[in-house]
Amino acid sequence: MDASRPPSSGPTRSRLAVLDHQGHVIAANEAWLLAADDPSPALAGCRPGGDFVQWCEAHLDHAAGQAASGLRQVLAGDMDTFVQTLGDPGHRTELSATRLPHQPHVLVTLEDVADREAQATAQIIDNIQEAFFALDRDWRVTYLNARAEALLDRPATELLGRSLWETFPHALLGRYLER
Repeated sequence: MDASRPPSSGPTRSRLAVLDHQGHVIAANEAWLLAADDPSPALAGCRPGGDFVQWCEAHLDHAAGQAASGLRQVLAGDMDTFVQTLGDPGHRTELSATRLPHQPHVLVTLEDVADREAQATAQIIDNIQEAFFALDRDWRVTYLNARAEALLDRPATELLGRSLWETFPHALLGRYLER
């Protein structure tokens, strides 16, 4: 695991941790624990008992100073919530820290922004009324919505990853016969 990035796990799974008033991880969900389970000493601040604020300062990109400062302000009670997007354009993670009401604890959430954006895009495409499918450079089906499945009379499991021309050879032949 790259220690310069916050812990990451499978797609669309938010990593959640609860920090004590000093910024130490006191509880975490399974996604956080799986990501922090890497034996690298660089991830010690992400494990239960570790100082997450110190980890942010040591291992995050140029936004680390802002992230650590925002976390400290939430921990001190000066702010209720802090949100910071971290990482490079190819791998952005949103760090959110929220003070828990009537407790000296802060809930930290790390979520992959690309996963969230991809989910939103897929939901929009799934809900359009027209058939839609996407192909890669080798004409393999990479995505199709329910309308496309119905129109093509094939389930997605049969089409995804397969060449459009291998799956529908008559379509290629038909194009030449029309000329």
